[in-house]
Amino acid sequence: GTHWRFSQEKILDNGIKTETGTFDVIEKIEQLSTESKNGKVTIVAHSMGGLVSRYYIKNLGGSNKVDKLIMIGTPNHGIYGYIALGCESLLGNLGIGRGTYSPECEDMQNDSQFIINLNSGDETPGNVKYYTIAGSCDNNGEDYHDEVVRVGSVQLDGAVNEIVEGNCIPGTGTFHSAMLNYNHVPEAYNKLISYI
Repeated sequence: GTHWRFSQEKILDNGIKTETGTFDVIEKIEQLSTESKNGKVTIVAHSMGGLVSRYYIKNLGGSNKVDKLIMIGTPNHGIYGYIALGCESLLGNLGIGRGTYSPECEDMQNDSQFIINLNSGDETPGNVKYYTIAGSCDNNGEDYHDEVVRVGSVQLDGAVNEIVEGNCIPGTGTFHSAMLNYNHVPEAYNKLISYI
């Protein structure tokens, strides 16, 4: 997954600071691609990680290093409604927000310049195979969603787009996060494995 505390560009430019140093995303992709049989990697990304991956492919030469991009619950067309309005509060509740301003929340707004630029032209550029897995729980109305991201926001023109359905998660959990857990949403895992 991707770290929520930076804008997408900053993650790719500066890496992700960890307890043991800095993890350079682009450097790691380049290293893994040289070790790969076909010179490319498969990226599996959740949520904002898919936006970071798409930015890398579209703007930083990643189409030459990525064979497949598999995105789970990625807000490819942005976040909407109460999630957009309360993004910083949501992050604060998760213990990772910073207060009143978050570049990642700003970038993920459905009308942000980042989202507009990312989706301009071909939504699935390069010779990369794109897959999306969107979640929908409890038949939750015309804007089906995974309690965080709308199904329509996940899907991309030119990608293999799938929807997994299930029960919304009571309490503070979300179907959005549960899609990463085989025990909660095995269908998401099975689709992921079928793409690899």
